Amino acid sequence: MLRPMVPTLIPVSMLVFAPAELLPGDMGRSVLGPYASQEQVEMLDHKLGADRPLSSRYAPWSGGFVTGDRGESSVLHVPA
Repeated sequence: MLRPMVPTLIPVSMLVFAPAELLPGDMGRSVLGPYASQEQVEMLDHKLGADRPLSSRYAPWSGGFVTGDRGESSVLHVPA
């Protein structure tokens, strides 16, 4: 029953992932606000993995997509 869904899930997961990742703006800057130093923003981007290439961020995200693991809130530090 799951096999016919796999070819559909891959493009759907890409359609969900791409807009969220390709929106303009910096993830670290969004979390820390406009008064944070560039060094603080870069450290948070590195911690969150936002400084890695898009292709290397998709693999862990898609694993969470399949298993239902939405990750952790970067603001509240609780499961999303």
